[in-house]
Amino acid sequence: MASVNLPAAIEDSGGRQIPPSVIEKANEIKRQGGINSLDKMINDLPESLTRNKEILDEVRFLFFIKKFY
Repeated sequence: MASVNLPAAIEDSGGRQIPPSVIEKANEIKRQGGINSLDKMINDLPESLTRNKEILDEVRFLFFIKKFY
């Protein structure tokens, strides 16, 4: 279960109630800015990916220099 990012035990409320963990997570999302905050994080992903690639390229270059010079 952990390999697919699922909890070890699924909360079963018989389909009649929202599990407490889901309510807690929803409240935390609201506390951190709600859907607007989630949208911003999603929109920032491509920029973060580009920056991470730049950092990795620099590390590879520096490693290459140190290894061969």
